[in-house]
Formats: sequence, structure tokens, C-alpha cells
Amino acid sequence: MNKNIILAYGSLKKGYGLNKVLKNSEYLGKARTTDNYTLIDGANFPFLIERNGKGAIGELYEVDAPTMLWLDKIEGHPNFYERKKILTTTENGDKIEVWAYIHPDVFGNDFNIIEEF
Repeated sequence: MNKNIILAYGSLKKGYGLNKVLKNSEYLGKARTTDNYTLIDGANFPFLIERNGKGAIGELYEVDAPTMLWLDKIEGHPNFYERKKILTTTENGDKIEVWAYIHPDVFGNDFNIIEEF
């Protein structure tokens, strides 16, 4: 079966409401995006945008194809978030490309950056 690695950075993370979607997925540890990405505080949940910043920390999960399709629906891909391949650095320093849900950068400069969610 085909597996993919995704970066969970909001309600998909352990301890948050949508993590149950990943119950059959393997947790692989934490990773940080490159500095090309910024995690910002939305009204109800965080947004990962493609804008130079400090990068964002999230959790890596290996998911199967049916779970990826379900995640696409939950995240509104491609109309709300766009699932894209991005480069991350794992806790042990390995650089790996993973899937992440990126929101269009429509926020101007009026937002709070989340250092770690």
C-alpha cells in the first residue's frame, strides 16, 4: 500500500480534536519547516503560509492513501488549503520532503506568529 508523510501542525496534532483521523497512521516524530514558511494564529486554528519567517514545528505521520484523501477533504484541498511537498528537518537532523497543507498568504501584516503550537 502506498504511504505518504504529512506534517501536522494544528488540530491534527496529538491532543487535539482531529488527531483521531490519524489513529491508524504511524507517528514519526517532530520536524521543522524551512524558514520559507510561517505559522500564524488564525481566529480558530493556525495557518501555515509560504512567507519567510522562522519556520514552523509540526508532527510527522506516515499515512496511507485513504487517510490522505480524508485529510484532503478535512483541509479543503485544493480550495482552502493546498497540499504541497515541502522540505523539513527532523529532530535528528535528517532533511525530508513531506506533504503539508499550505494556506494562501492573504493576511497582510496583521497577524501573530506562532513559535510552536
